[in-house]
Amino acid sequence: MYLREITIEHVKLIRRLELSCVLADGAPRMWTMLIGENGTGKTSILQAIAMAAAGSLQVNSLADAVVGNLRDRRTEDTMKVQAVFAMPPPPPGASRMSPGLIRSDGEIRIESVVTLAPNESTIRSQSKYIAGGTPAKNGENPIDTARAQNLPLWFVAGYGVARVLPDASLRPSLTKPSIERMAPLFDSRTALTSTAFANYFDEDPDKVRMYSRVLKRALFNVEGLLPGVVDLELKGYGGVRRAGHLQDSKRFTQRIGPHELRVPAVALSHGYQSTIAWIADLVGHVVLEANNEIEPQDMQGLVLIDEIDLYLHPTWQVVLVNALRQTFPRMQFIATTHSPLVLAGMRPDSDRIVRLQISPQSGDIEEYPVDADPRLLTGTEIFREYFGIDDIHPDEAGRVLREYRYLAANPFRSDVEDRSLRKMEAKLRALGISPHFTPVPREKHQKR
Repeated sequence: MYLREITIEHVKLIRRLELSCVLADGAPRMWTMLIGENGTGKTSILQAIAMAAAGSLQVNSLADAVVGNLRDRRTEDTMKVQAVFAMPPPPPGASRMSPGLIRSDGEIRIESVVTLAPNESTIRSQSKYIAGGTPAKNGENPIDTARAQNLPLWFVAGYGVARVLPDASLRPSLTKPSIERMAPLFDSRTALTSTAFANYFDEDPDKVRMYSRVLKRALFNVEGLLPGVVDLELKGYGGVRRAGHLQDSKRFTQRIGPHELRVPAVALSHGYQSTIAWIADLVGHVVLEANNEIEPQDMQGLVLIDEIDLYLHPTWQVVLVNALRQTFPRMQFIATTHSPLVLAGMRPDSDRIVRLQISPQSGDIEEYPVDADPRLLTGTEIFREYFGIDDIHPDEAGRVLREYRYLAANPFRSDVEDRSLRKMEAKLRALGISPHFTPVPREKHQKR
């Protein structure tokens, strides 16, 4: 299931925002990155997509933690989210995978509309087929049926900012996996199933081993997804049978200088743990839905992830998008970031960077157009083009020191400039900064 387009109205400070996620040839755009200052609605856009993908029977339980703060409080207009999702050409058995169709051919498209009226606390939602098949006459809500039956190919997962390894002793229930895998995007207290899928599958040892094999390939088929961690040992110690064997046993190999150390996942830094946690969760949900061994490069669906750079060092941020692109080439990612370096992996010919800002005139969130290839920009240029920081020195102290040195080196500075120079020196010293540059003596201009 891929997102083709979405229109969001009266959500937080978003008066109206249209977002297209298709290329010129109609194929799904696999990477969209949302950037902007805090409060520009990036997380709300991800939540709007998830609500549109939830169905009317589940959307209120999914959004319960945020429903009271979704609608734009500056207006009495109804909040509305209108999204179009697409299914790839249906494989054999599509009648079950596409409920409510009596015939299907080509790409199937589903329109979903979510609304929240003023003075109401219940979200309303409906969906229908709009292309690619002939709907049955019973008016079935296809997303509702797909979520109720946990049908394959309707895959959407959402990850918020709380991405940690789960309690290795717990066995998850997963009563509504198609909804539960979006819940972390709405409530940071929602734990990821993650490596605990090994506990969920524990009654079938073959499935535990299958999950572990797929996870290993997802983590290590591509260099750079876990920089410096090079392997996951699945044999020895009786093999992987439970989550604790993945988290607490010395199964990960970390390369440190000339040495390779075997360490448990819980001994790795938080950046590694967080990345392993959400990828293990994603892999587990795909394996659960597919019910067979599936290669990471064959996995399809939509992944929504907030602050994709969370806990990662800048050198890791630079390679992250390309590593994920190679690992999951058929997964559509829509993510948010505050990191300029994450953008270095974005390609203008196939990806889209959406820069959001609050209009000083209207107070509405608007898209700020950008037209550059971040792969070709310097760090300074990325800061200026995408984040609006256009000074060599982002902090005022650096700007004052630069101006001080310019004036201090000028022997022909005026009286006004000399007084300004003394004030700058006093300001720098008050900030604990020594100028380390004695002003040159002043000279008078020679008259001809």
